Amino acid sequence: MATAKAHFFTDSALTVMDECCTVLLWELIGNTGLKTTFAFGTKGTAGIAEADDWAEQYNSRKTALIDSSGWANNGYTTEESSDHLF
Repeated sequence: MATAKAHFFTDSALTVMDECCTVLLWELIGNTGLKTTFAFGTKGTAGIAEADDWAEQYNSRKTALIDSSGWANNGYTTEESSDHLF
């Protein structure tokens, strides 16, 4: 699984996913596909600004990496599905 994730995503991108997603599952799809399902909880801190909670941290850090060409190692396409891994 690590090889498949590293094929598509940089180490920095995988770190963002690991640090910001409170639930994160991966599945290999055939020989060339990778499926992920992730969710964001809350840090649970009273009065925390939305920008400091997990979902927004994910979005802002992902955007910064994409803008600096630091998100993907190889091109990929995404498709939303209601068939989640959890």
